[in-house]
Amino acid sequence: MKKILLYGLDIEKTKIVEKVAREFEIEINKITKNELDKKVGELFEMDLSKSEVEKDKGKEKLMVFSDFDRNILRDFLKSDKLNKIYTPNTEIVMAAKRDENLKDLINSGDLVLADGIGLIHASKMRKKPLKERVTGFDTSIKLLELADEMGLNLYFLGGKEGVAKDAASAVNKKYKNANVVGYHNGYFNSRIDGENSKEEKKIIEEINDKDVDIVFVGFGFPRQEKWIDEFKDEIKAKIIIGNGGVLDILSGRANRAPDVFIKLGLEWLYRLIKNPSRIKRQIDLPKFLFAVLKDKNSVEWGVEFWILIIKLLIL
Repeated sequence: MKKILLYGLDIEKTKIVEKVAREFEIEINKITKNELDKKVGELFEMDLSKSEVEKDKGKEKLMVFSDFDRNILRDFLKSDKLNKIYTPNTEIVMAAKRDENLKDLINSGDLVLADGIGLIHASKMRKKPLKERVTGFDTSIKLLELADEMGLNLYFLGGKEGVAKDAASAVNKKYKNANVVGYHNGYFNSRIDGENSKEEKKIIEEINDKDVDIVFVGFGFPRQEKWIDEFKDEIKAKIIIGNGGVLDILSGRANRAPDVFIKLGLEWLYRLIKNPSRIKRQIDLPKFLFAVLKDKNSVEWGVEFWILIIKLLIL
């Protein structure tokens, strides 16, 4: 009997898996959060010891489907505190390496995602592989889907005049149950610059008065991270994420890289082609590679190592 272990998928994905399972006569075992500390064999009610696996090899087929990142976000939305999400790439990691305060700030995030293909390759070189790249854009879309599913309020902060407004209009139109209740551009005097700003104070008050659950902050790095850290104890939302140019994409004023660039991990190249002035920022890529190579204790110099080096140089 073939079996599928199912945990934490959203309703739409669950229906798809259940349909396929019925067609192929596959049994589904759904588990809860309270069962996550159990071994896979226990959940399947099977003995998966080495001897049993060898004995039954070819007879039992096990499949595990999970959506942990979405469940982490859902747990954040049910919490009683503000949860900070940061999405560092290689450029941000190098900036944090140069600035101890910035490193501590990033590490203080409740969820820190690897938004850079270089980070994934470097983790493999250090024999501490990260599962996959998780972009700020994809995470933002998951938050919008959860807001739609749960009927939540959002606030958009960032971009040039009109960007956040257009993004709010587009999101409210597409996600019927989500509600962008407020927005503001990213150009105002701020306390992080040592200035007292009535405009900034009104933004905080609006976020809190309108019972906002999720805040998108699109100032770009490192301003958005510093702003989030500065006001983390004053904002009463559940999730706040620094997501760079996401508002520009949602507003329709910018496009995400084509799928072929995304699949190959070449979004940075697409952005460079569209905006050649970014070349100065890309200098951190070879610096990051050198920093990884410099730590000889964490890198094995085998065939796999050189394959990853080539990937890093290309990607």
